[in-house]
Amino acid sequence: MKKYLRYKKYYKAIKESGLFDVKYYLFTYPDVRKMGVDPIKHYLKFGADEGRNPSDEFDTNFYLNTYSDVRESGVNPLAHYILYGKDEGRNTIKKLVQEIHKNGVKKTNQKIAKKVQKKIMNEELQQQEELQQLKELLKLKESLKLKLVPKKIRNSLIRKTVLPEIVDIQNTVLKDGSLFSANEDTNITIKLPSPSKYFKIVSSIVSDNQGATQIYYSENKNFSEERSVKFKSNEPHIGYITFESPIAYLRIDAINRDGKFDILCFDIIKVSSVRYEIAKDISILKRIKSQIDQNPYLVNKLFLSLKRYGLKRTINKVKTKIRKTKIRKTKIYSYIQPKLTGKIIKEIKRFRYKPLISIIMPVYNVDPKWLDLAIKSIGNQWYDNWELCIADDKSTNKNTVNYLKNINSPKIKIKFLEKNLNISGASNEALKLANGEYMALVDNDDEITPNALYEVVKAINNTGADFIYSDEDKITIDGSFCDPHFKPDFSPDWLLSCNYITHFSCFSKILIDKSGYFNSNYDGAQDYELFLRLTEQTNKIYHITKVLYHWRRIETSEASGNSEVKPESVNNGKKALESAMLRRNIKATVKNANARHFFKIEYDIVDNPLVSIIIAFKDKPELIKMCIESILNKSTYANYEILAISNDSRQKETFDEMDRLKVLDDRINIYEYNKPFNYSEINNFAVRSHACGGHIVLLNNDVEIISSKWIEEMLMHSQRKEIGCVGGKLYYPNDTIQHAGVVIGIGGVADHSHKFYDKNDFGYINRLNTIQNVSAVTGACLMVKTSIYKELGGLNETDFKVAFNDIDFCLRVLKLGYLNIYTPYAEAYHYESTSRGYEDTPDKIARFQQEMESFQKLHKDILMNGDPYYNPNLTLDRGDFSLR
Repeated sequence: MKKYLRYKKYYKAIKESGLFDVKYYLFTYPDVRKMGVDPIKHYLKFGADEGRNPSDEFDTNFYLNTYSDVRESGVNPLAHYILYGKDEGRNTIKKLVQEIHKNGVKKTNQKIAKKVQKKIMNEELQQQEELQQLKELLKLKESLKLKLVPKKIRNSLIRKTVLPEIVDIQNTVLKDGSLFSANEDTNITIKLPSPSKYFKIVSSIVSDNQGATQIYYSENKNFSEERSVKFKSNEPHIGYITFESPIAYLRIDAINRDGKFDILCFDIIKVSSVRYEIAKDISILKRIKSQIDQNPYLVNKLFLSLKRYGLKRTINKVKTKIRKTKIRKTKIYSYIQPKLTGKIIKEIKRFRYKPLISIIMPVYNVDPKWLDLAIKSIGNQWYDNWELCIADDKSTNKNTVNYLKNINSPKIKIKFLEKNLNISGASNEALKLANGEYMALVDNDDEITPNALYEVVKAINNTGADFIYSDEDKITIDGSFCDPHFKPDFSPDWLLSCNYITHFSCFSKILIDKSGYFNSNYDGAQDYELFLRLTEQTNKIYHITKVLYHWRRIETSEASGNSEVKPESVNNGKKALESAMLRRNIKATVKNANARHFFKIEYDIVDNPLVSIIIAFKDKPELIKMCIESILNKSTYANYEILAISNDSRQKETFDEMDRLKVLDDRINIYEYNKPFNYSEINNFAVRSHACGGHIVLLNNDVEIISSKWIEEMLMHSQRKEIGCVGGKLYYPNDTIQHAGVVIGIGGVADHSHKFYDKNDFGYINRLNTIQNVSAVTGACLMVKTSIYKELGGLNETDFKVAFNDIDFCLRVLKLGYLNIYTPYAEAYHYESTSRGYEDTPDKIARFQQEMESFQKLHKDILMNGDPYYNPNLTLDRGDFSLR
C-alpha cells in the first residue's frame, strides 16, 4: 500500500511539474510510442532504470551518478528533483550545458574543478591520514620493526591486521633484528582472513633493491607470473586492486636478490565491489580534473560525453582508454628465433630455382668477436647454396687480420686489399669475388637470422623479384634484441625521404650490373645511393615482412644513435638524392628534414595551374568564414578558385555571410545545392558543373589553414604524373594529430595513423614528419588532378553518401596504378565533425553501418592482404604503429 501511495505521489508531482516532456519522450523512444502506454507511468516503472531521459532538460544517468544518495534511496530521480533536489540546488546536465553558454568554458571549467575537488576531498584526506601514518612508521623504523612470525600481528598505528596468517616462509632469515634474503627466491605466503575479489592495500616494504615488490595471488597457493602485480619498493603504497575470482592466498616477493629488507606494513583490507568502483571512479575524476584546466577543448568533449552517455558510461569510456594505454606501454618487442621444420626442409628441396647467393662483406678493423658472430650467423643458414665474399680494407688491427687468415672454408672467399679503399671500394672488390645470381649485403659486425636466405629464395621463386628487402631489429652488446623496424612495402616517396630499406637487402646480379656498383663519392650513404639506382631499373621489388637482420648497436655503428659516427653520411645522403633528381630529369631541390638522415624533395611547380578548392557546407556561418578567410590570409599560391557549395542552409546569418564572401574576393564563388545531404554528390556536382582548375582540393568547412605554402606543398606532388591523391597533416584544436595518412584495416575498416600524438612528435620512424606513400588520405583536405577525378566518376554517390567516400576514392585511384601521398608540410587544423556532428542517432548509425559493410565488400582484397604501406606485425586495434 505504501509503495502504491508513493507511486501516486511521484506520478502527480511529475505530471504537475511540467518537467516531463511527453512529446520528447515518445519521439525519442519509439518503442514506448508503439506500446501506447502512459509515458510518465513507463518512466516511473521502467524508463528511469533503463537510463531514459524525461526531457532534454533532465539527464537521468547524470542525476543518479552525480547524487549517490538518490541512487541508493531508490527514489525516482525526476520525482526526487521535483520534490527535494530543486530546493537543494541540485543540478541536471542541461543546466550545466546552459552554464557553459552563459559563463563560457573557462568559468564553468573552474566550477567543475571545484565540484570534482569536493567529491574527492574526503578520499584524499583519508589517504593523506594513512600516508601520514606510514611516514610515522618510517620514523619509528628502528624501534618498531615488523618481525615475521606465523601469527596475526596488530599495531596501534594500523587500524587492521598488518599481516594475515603467515603459512609459509622461504629463504628468509633473521639477523641482528633485520630480515635478510638468503637468495633471489625469497617469498612469504599469507592466507587472507576470507576470500574476496576486491581489496584495499596499504603497504610499505623497504629493501636494498630499488626495483619493485611483486605480489602473487591464487585461490589455492598455485602461483604463476600471469597472476601477479607489482608495487614500487621503498615507497608507501595505498591502492585498490581487484581479481578475476575470489582469492585466498598471497605470496609477497619483497626482494629478488640477496640483501636486507623489512616489511614495515602490509595491510590488506577487504572492500565491497561498490567501494572498489567508487575508488576507481574517483581516480578517473582526478585524471579528468588534471586535464580540463589545461585544455578547454576537452571540457566540451566531456560535456558532450556526459550528455550523450551519462557520468557512469563516460567514466567507463575513460577507464577503457586508460586500460588500453597501459597495455600499449607494457607491450615489449621480443624476437623469437624461427625453427627449422621437416616441412621447410622439404620445401627447400622442392625449390624450382636455387640461386647461388653471394653475401658481400667489407671488413675493416672490426672486433673479431663481432666478425665471428656475423660469419656464424651466415653459416647457420637453412638454405645452404651461398658463398661469403669478404674484402679486408687494409685493416690495421692485427686481431682482425689474424682472424681472417685463420678462416678455412670452401664457401668463404677473402681478399686482402693492398691499400685502403674505404667502404665503397672494399664492397666493390668483394662484388668482384662473387659468382652468385643474387647479391646480399651484410655488415661485418651484424647478424642475419637463420631463415634469412630461405625467405629470400622463397620470395624469388614466388615472385621473380629482382630486389628484396626485409624488416630488421637491433642487437645489443649483450645479445638482446630491440628497436624493430617493421617497414612498408616499396614506398618510392618514403625512399626519397630516408633510406628506410637499409637491411636486409638482396638483388640480382643482372640488376646491379645494369645499375652499376657502389660509388665512393657517397661513402657513408653508399647503400642508400645504390638502392636509389637499383629501384630505378626495376619494378620487381619485394618486401619480406619478417625480421631477417640484426643490426648491432655498438659505438662504431650508426645503430647506436651516435651522431658523431659517419658524419659524412648525411651530406652524402643528400648528394645521392640530388644525383637521383638529375638522373630522373626532375627539377627539384633537396633539403634536410627535421632529423638526421631524413630529407625533403621540393619539386618545382610547373606552369602555375589553376586549383579549384571545393568546400561543402550547411549553415554554421562562423565555420565557412573561418575556413575561407584562412585560405585568403595564409595562402601564398594565388592561382586558385574557391567553390563554396551551400547544402540546404537555412539560417539568415549564413546567407548574410555568403553575400559578404561573394564580394570579398573575385576568386570566391558560392553555389547552392539544396538536396538531401550526400557529401559525394555535392562534390561531384561542384566538379562537374563549376570547377575550372586542373587540380581539385576537397576541403571541409571545419578546416583552418595553418601553413602558408599548403597549396604549393600539395600541388608539387599532385602535378607529378605518377601521383593520385595528396593529403596533408591535420591537427585537432589542442595541437594533437588528427590526420597523418590513413591505414587500411584498423578497426576492421580504416583509420588515421598517429591520432592524438603531439604535433611535434616524430611518430614511428619519423613518419609523422616525412613525405611518404599511403593507401589513402582524408577527404577533409585532399588534392587530386581533375582528370583523375573525372576518370573515376568522382566520389561514390551510391554506397558512400557520408562516410568512407574519400578512402574508397583513394583506393580506386591506387587500382588505376597511381600512388597516393601524405605530406607533413601542408598543415591545417581540423575541427572534426563540427559542421555535421557525430554519428550518434539511430538513422546515422544505421547509415554508417551500411557504408562500412559496403566498404568491406568492395575492398575485401586490401582488407584481407593488409595495407601495403603498413605492416602485418603492427596492430590493427589503433593507428599508433605499436606491436600487434
